[in-house]
Amino acid sequence: MKSLVWFAEVGKDDIPLVGGKGANLGEMTRAGLPVPGGYIVTADAYYVFMKETKLDKKVKKLLSHVDPEDSKKLNALSKELEQAILHTPMPKVLGTSIKAAYDKMCEKGLVFVAVRSSATAEDLPDASFAGQQETFLNIKGGDNVVLAVRKAWASLFEPRAIYYRSINNFDHMKVGIAVPVQLMVDSVKSGVMFAADPVTSDVSQIVIDAGWGLGEAIVLGSVDPDHYVLSKEPLQILSKEISKQTWKIVRAPKGGDKNVSVPKDEQEIQKLSDEEILTLGGLAKKNEAHYGRPNDMEWAIDKEGRVFLVQSRPITTLKNVAPASAPTGVPSTPGSQPSTPSSTEPILHGAAASLGLASGPVKIILDPSEIDKVLQGDVLVTEMTNPEYVPAMRRASAIVTNTGGRTSHAAIISRELGIPCVVGTEKATTTLKTGQIVTVDGSKGTVFDGKLESAAPAGAAPVAAPAVAADPNSVNIASAEILLHGAAASLGIASGPVKVIYKPSEIDKVLQGDVLVTEMTNPEFVPAMRRAAAIVTDTGGRTSHAAIISRELGIPCVVGSGTATSVLKTGQMITVDGRKGLVYKGKVTTAATPAPAAAGAPAPAAPSGGPSWAQGTTDLPPIITGTKVYVNLGEPHLAETVAAMPVDGVGLLRAEFIIAGMGEHPRAMMKDGRSQEFVDKLAEGMQTICQAFNPRPVVYRATDFKTNEYHDLKGGAEFEPKEANPMIGFRGAFRYVTEPDLFKLELEAIKKVRNQFDLKNLWLMIPFVRSIDEFFKVKALVTESGLVQNHDFKLWIMCEVPSTVILIDKFCQSGIDGVSIGSNDLTQLTLGCDRDNPALASAFDERDEAVELSLKHVITTCRKHHVTVSICGQAPSVYPEITELMVKSGATSVSVTPDMIVSSRKTIASVERRLLMNEIANEADNS
Repeated sequence: MKSLVWFAEVGKDDIPLVGGKGANLGEMTRAGLPVPGGYIVTADAYYVFMKETKLDKKVKKLLSHVDPEDSKKLNALSKELEQAILHTPMPKVLGTSIKAAYDKMCEKGLVFVAVRSSATAEDLPDASFAGQQETFLNIKGGDNVVLAVRKAWASLFEPRAIYYRSINNFDHMKVGIAVPVQLMVDSVKSGVMFAADPVTSDVSQIVIDAGWGLGEAIVLGSVDPDHYVLSKEPLQILSKEISKQTWKIVRAPKGGDKNVSVPKDEQEIQKLSDEEILTLGGLAKKNEAHYGRPNDMEWAIDKEGRVFLVQSRPITTLKNVAPASAPTGVPSTPGSQPSTPSSTEPILHGAAASLGLASGPVKIILDPSEIDKVLQGDVLVTEMTNPEYVPAMRRASAIVTNTGGRTSHAAIISRELGIPCVVGTEKATTTLKTGQIVTVDGSKGTVFDGKLESAAPAGAAPVAAPAVAADPNSVNIASAEILLHGAAASLGIASGPVKVIYKPSEIDKVLQGDVLVTEMTNPEFVPAMRRAAAIVTDTGGRTSHAAIISRELGIPCVVGSGTATSVLKTGQMITVDGRKGLVYKGKVTTAATPAPAAAGAPAPAAPSGGPSWAQGTTDLPPIITGTKVYVNLGEPHLAETVAAMPVDGVGLLRAEFIIAGMGEHPRAMMKDGRSQEFVDKLAEGMQTICQAFNPRPVVYRATDFKTNEYHDLKGGAEFEPKEANPMIGFRGAFRYVTEPDLFKLELEAIKKVRNQFDLKNLWLMIPFVRSIDEFFKVKALVTESGLVQNHDFKLWIMCEVPSTVILIDKFCQSGIDGVSIGSNDLTQLTLGCDRDNPALASAFDERDEAVELSLKHVITTCRKHHVTVSICGQAPSVYPEITELMVKSGATSVSVTPDMIVSSRKTIASVERRLLMNEIANEADNS
């Protein structure tokens, strides 16, 4: 019995010993293909472990009569078996051998390795269903490798793996698992390659999907990859589709992996050079020539430009088809081909991933725990799929995803199941509604509303679609003239007449549907921003006031254009594309484009009836997370819409927008004897939001106008001093201590909402606190007003001044109930950088090491004192790695813009699951 072999010692005929993945790694190594070296802990070692520990008898007993469709029982059995393996020690001799082999790979120092699972019923010539078992990346150190091997063994009994074996009639006791340990490529770019078109089965072509960072994001369909098609003879590039990629997976400094943002200048460029595309194509041909058949390969390119093949497996979905010139389609009956419905316009475009045409009711699933909701014949609609979705995918009549390419998990499994699939639609889960009947055309990458039959029998001439009324004044996006470039600040595309505004006193000129064009906005512009179809500014970045409020309102916004107010003219018709940061001349349309939109093209405007980020979210199944997801909100009229979304409360209720809606300086109202009017109007706005969210908490941040923002309110010039730098001037807690009479009006409004309207979910947060003494004075004012801290009234502070970070331990001891980190101001003050200064845009980054260390310090200190800790700056809404940092550090919540509620909850769920798995494994290792 061999317990351990090196890649060069095995080949394609050694599947019983090293599994499909291990056999192919050995075969490619022998063939001289560029494979990172490594060794394999064999299936024999696994069998001996199971037999000597008598775990084999436990498996046989528990799985002898398992019903794979009973998800609840399947999950319980899986957990019991996984725990049994994780808590059973590995034989010492085997552990020593594994570590010795790893040490041999570390002749030049400790190396990172990938520990992969290779089941003996995986990557076979007639069945793949890859991904049923776990892979562990960037593992470093012999003990960690041994632990990862045990985790891989345990993953043989994941619910999805048990399910897979059951439905494919594999004996659970006869399927073993080998574990390849392979040198890890620190990938700059990576992806998947097919030596035949997996959708059309055209064996004369090679298909490559490519993205930045590690390949897991592409394999699972988390990002939309570049898509390249090559011909084999001669080897040349036929087509390229370039996709925007905003984030990637990279190696974490201490091992494992993490999500980070892709630099702005790399997000929309071609991932692979033409030379690299051709190099990969050449390797695909060599692989095919060696195996005698087209294969599916995973590849990676490191920082030195070296190209590696890290996996290879058969393409199990190839069909006998007509030559490449024949019409594309999978015959539904011999000699016939389904036609694309031509009686209506598609409601969604994406990438054609699996051929066929099918109709059914939509079932939106956002978490694998919800897959039992998918019934036979449903159309499964989700962000992306992974192996846990397979039971639902087998019941589905078709599959549609937001993200992913033609080589993603959803695409591959759909082709194996023989059902239509459209991937990379971007917005399927928000455009479609659960229960809605749709038709999915996997050959064209389109989704239609309603049940549509084939337009014509095979061989008949296509039936022309009815004419669609078009605006004669509109032009197609492909031929539109670009007038301005700026920063993409709020997604969507909208057209309207320009209204150039130079100062807040002119905002009444902005009518419903106008495009507001100005140098920059502040809270006084909010009434006009509510009426605008889109916003364009000269200055500012993605965290500027214009950007933040546009995202809350759900309207497109382009900031930092530099010259909008001089280039654009009032009355001029323009189209604003907030996704690309572009302003087009005239009214631009994308709706008439019959084929899937080109990569990077703007998305169509959101359906009427609400902001784009709210479309379809009320029907979404819950994603349960331990870390709460709050929302930043300032607009009472949006309260009902946002409250219907999967959100745990309001983490930042801004007073400024309610006051801006009054249009008058609070002290001017006091001077006129209208203090009660101010209290009533402020309370009215608070009440609207609290009522919508009740009983979920609403954290009201007391007024934090800067002097320049207060100055232009009606009557403000009389009361506001001129300051050289208002950002660090007369604001926040210092203003309340200096002007307690005005602060008391806010406290009266809070009391009115809590007492008169019995909305006890309203809490208070104090912004811009500079010192402990300052906080104590503010706290005294709160207590004197009759607002007493207890189980249903919490007093929070903002942490946005470096002094608060440094003194956070003392603040926690001062009696605060919660802390919310204001990452925008904290970054500015930590780095000495004005976020609205275009010249400093590259220097303003919430991910700077100094800022991240501050976040970690605040979170760990607050948790030590059992103080709630959150974040309400723009960072978690813009950078997923900040959300990940918050969760890993122990934050109790994050508060994001409305458009990021769903995606942030997904990110949090993913991080929490990873942490939980690591904790379980560590407990098992220490037992």
